[in-house]
Amino acid sequence: MITSFDPLLAVANNDPEFRLAARFWNSTLRLEMGADPLIIRVDNGQITEVATGQEAFGLLVPSDIVISAPMEDWKKFLERIPKPFYVDLFGATIYHGFKVGGDMNSFYAYYPAIRRLFDIMRSLVN
Repeated sequence: MITSFDPLLAVANNDPEFRLAARFWNSTLRLEMGADPLIIRVDNGQITEVATGQEAFGLLVPSDIVISAPMEDWKKFLERIPKPFYVDLFGATIYHGFKVGGDMNSFYAYYPAIRRLFDIMRSLVN
């Protein structure tokens, strides 16, 4: 069950693998997880803000990268040991309900940072 990603900012910014993969990255990442999106702002490789819901940033939040899926798929994706094709975002987009949009150049350039961010999110959920 996804409860809170409040510690995500501190944990990710103190994670050497994330910091290395995210260096020079400037982006707003929007994770569509049910009714309230999770917004993650990254400035020069550091997460500067994590917020849930529309009230955090206003109704329309410009996002560079958007990753969306039904809540049931997010729960399976963030399990401690995910089932096949929920382990990685590429498999989840091909075989499950995940969709990726926005600045695809930035997405591919910083995919290792995004993947590490999901690993950190898994550890926080479990």
